[in-house]
Amino acid sequence: SFVMTNDVVPVKTEYLNSRKIRIEMNDNRINAFVYIFEYSTVSTAPDNWIFAGVNSSPGMTFTINDACRDYQFRVIVILKNEDTDRWLVVYRPRIIPVDLPTFIQTAPPVYNADDGTVVVYISWENPTGYTDEDIYGYEGPAIYPVQCNSPEAELPSPSVELKKGGGRLRISLPSEVLDSKCRVWAEVQMLPRCIRLEPFSIQQSFELNCDKLTNLEVCKHGNLFIYLFTISSIFFNSWLFYHIFVFV
Repeated sequence: SFVMTNDVVPVKTEYLNSRKIRIEMNDNRINAFVYIFEYSTVSTAPDNWIFAGVNSSPGMTFTINDACRDYQFRVIVILKNEDTDRWLVVYRPRIIPVDLPTFIQTAPPVYNADDGTVVVYISWENPTGYTDEDIYGYEGPAIYPVQCNSPEAELPSPSVELKKGGGRLRISLPSEVLDSKCRVWAEVQMLPRCIRLEPFSIQQSFELNCDKLTNLEVCKHGNLFIYLFTISSIFFNSWLFYHIFVFV
């Protein structure tokens, strides 16, 4: 037979990611043979208990199907007991508090030159434990020039490109921004599939400076122009000095 106990033992529950939950019970039963863990969604419908796993110690890590549902768990303890009237103890169900992990991982931008524009990619990976199915989409991609020749209204809007396990923001800027040092602030907002999944923002500032981007074709042309201009200036000054000196 079994006993439904009202004992409340200390329990630690933790969301390792959006779908994986770890439960640690502080149960000191020395005669416990095995712990059986079950879980179910919290709803007005009758509980439909799902087997989470079995362990000889009072702890279990399991994976839920839907990150947008609330869950509860219960534990059944099989005892090493000669008393046939008390060999099974069932702990009452307990709600699993929602404590999803926080996250943000922004990859460093990659710079490229394409058809007279400067293309900057700001890449990111999905937060740890989150899948593409947890993300509804992205909104509000925007860039704000902090120190640039081009005003904000003249800069084209960035676009979001999705990839497996993350995405990237494609920013195409006119090459004129490289006439001097240019700093840009970029951001985009992730929309989760449900309310309980916390949205996050990808925010990144970057600097475009030909002194640091010598591999860009636009910057190479710029340096060549400066070089030719400098040589021409030296030649002109020498020519001017020569003629002034001769005629004087």
